[in-house]
Amino acid sequence: MRFKNSEVEDDQSESQSAVKKVGKGFLKIGVALLIMFVVLVIGTTIMKSMSLNQLRSASESLDNANNWFQYIRWAFIAAFIYWWKPINTWLANKNQWNTNQLNLVLSMRWIALFVLVFVELIFIQRVYEWVIW
Repeated sequence: MRFKNSEVEDDQSESQSAVKKVGKGFLKIGVALLIMFVVLVIGTTIMKSMSLNQLRSASESLDNANNWFQYIRWAFIAAFIYWWKPINTWLANKNQWNTNQLNLVLSMRWIALFVLVFVELIFIQRVYEWVIW
């Protein structure tokens, strides 16, 4: 009888920890949505308070800064691929992955590079427009 009670207690503690994890996940999503809402409200307020000339000058300055953003994105991609092993080793230790899971993720470095470069070239740089025109 005692063995069954301990099993019930273990099941209850596991279900409680699962509920806590789900609750933390919903809390994180809620906080992210709240932050996005606040940013949207602030941005809308700023846009409504600016005149049309100020919006044009802001747009021109963003166009001028576009090259810098491009360099920052490429540097991020390069750094991410360069530090692929330490980042994923840290994630493996934090999330208690086994060795097979870690090796699988470490072997996907070049796939991740391909996906990041593909997204950069197709969706951000819009290389297909250069080819079509």
